[in-house]
Amino acid sequence: MFTDPSYLGQIVVMTAPMIGNYGINPEDVESDRPRVAGVVVRELAATPSNWRSTGTLIDWLAGAKVPLVSDVDTRQLTRHIRSKGAMRGVLALGEKPNDVISAALAASPSMNGLDLASAATISNAYTRDPRAPSIMSSRSTSG
Repeated sequence: MFTDPSYLGQIVVMTAPMIGNYGINPEDVESDRPRVAGVVVRELAATPSNWRSTGTLIDWLAGAKVPLVSDVDTRQLTRHIRSKGAMRGVLALGEKPNDVISAALAASPSMNGLDLASAATISNAYTRDPRAPSIMSSRSTSG
C-alpha cells in the first residue's frame, strides 16, 4: 500500500504520544475527505474513548484510501526533517523500496516552491447549520 503517485499531497507526521483516541465523529469533520496523502504516528489507538465517536481514525483513513504508518519515532523523524528541510517521500510496505516505489519517488515534484495549500483548500466554505447539529451545509464562495 503506497500513496498514489498521481496524488500530490502532504504526508502528515503527528508527534503526540497517541493518535486516534478521540475517534471520528461526522459532526466534527470539516472537509469532504482527509486532505493528506498519508499519516505517520507513534502509537495508534485501536479503540476510541470519546463518547461522541462513531468510528476509528484508521477506518476513516482507510475508507479514503489514505495510508497510515504507526510505531514510528515521530519526534526523531520531525527533528530530522527540521534539520534537513522538507523532503519528498513515499509510504510503502516492505524493508526497502522496489522499482515501482523508487520510480514514484523520482517522479514526485521537488518540494522547493511547491504550493501544497492549494491541494488542501476546498472550493466551497462550510458553515454549521444550527438547526441540524450533525449536518454541515455548504455555501458557494463564488460571487
